[in-house]
Amino acid sequence: MQDRVNGPGIALMVVGALAILYALVSVPLNIVNFAHNPALQENNFPLPVLYGAIGFGALIFLIVGVLIIVGGMKMRAMQSYGLAMAAAILAMVPCCDGMCCIVGLPIGIWALVVLMDQQVKQSFTS
Repeated sequence: MQDRVNGPGIALMVVGALAILYALVSVPLNIVNFAHNPALQENNFPLPVLYGAIGFGALIFLIVGVLIIVGGMKMRAMQSYGLAMAAAILAMVPCCDGMCCIVGLPIGIWALVVLMDQQVKQSFTS
């Protein structure tokens, strides 16, 4: 069974890493975009609101990225079936992993198909 979960487990870890990378890159890019957008500056757009929204979004992507990575690791170790399922589902949701949904959707489906197999499911230790 180990060979069946290795591929999707590693792929989930890559999706999680991409979500974290997206979060880390999006914050400075959004700040630069704001600095070069005179329409937002002319309307006295409140900076704390902008920085709070950017920071909150990045925090969500970081948390989801870590959850997907841990779920992929647990899938490879054949532990915590529920966390592996959650990681596969989170990888497929576009708003959970930023722009990585193009990669996350097929990988999440692949992981779900493998996890739904009865033999794989029974091989997990809780």
